[in-house]
Amino acid sequence: MDDYYAAYESLAELEVGGLTGVLGLTGSGKTTLLRAFERVGSGLNEEVRLAANSSEFLPGLTVFEYLMNGCRLSGAKNCLRKCSEIIWLLGLDQCKNYLVASDKDETTISQGQRARTHIGFVIASASCPIQRLLIDEPLSSLDTGAAVLVVDAFKTLIQHGKYVRSIVFTDSPSYTKDPATELYLTS
Repeated sequence: MDDYYAAYESLAELEVGGLTGVLGLTGSGKTTLLRAFERVGSGLNEEVRLAANSSEFLPGLTVFEYLMNGCRLSGAKNCLRKCSEIIWLLGLDQCKNYLVASDKDETTISQGQRARTHIGFVIASASCPIQRLLIDEPLSSLDTGAAVLVVDAFKTLIQHGKYVRSIVFTDSPSYTKDPATELYLTS
């Protein structure tokens, strides 16, 4: 129960409307902390979503089709508008008609685009604005350029404010600090 209260106090300290990074070595409890935040946030009647680190995608779907499926799951009245806005906010305009994954030898999107598509799906499938989006290691398999694009997409989502109010993400200590990101270290 002490862990629950510690997570509650930590989550309460995080600024709504902010971008927060939780950094630590493998096994330091970053994912456990995110899962505790998810439980606490749900108990506070906040819309909290956890986007686990995932590289699993259905083959044969384009970015647009993948996000449209998320919008349909949310029951959104205007899926086309919601999907189009999320594509724009995440900077996926140029690849919206490309395959996310393929079981054949077809061209697919990059790892950075795939990370943003996965986050887009989580956002698209939410039926109301997400108060806190918790993302587990979204930058772990990305080069520096792709990581910068993903963090920029996070900032754009928060500034826009329509779908996501704040983001907490985990990563390794090698993450280069961005001035707009509040950082916490785990050990």
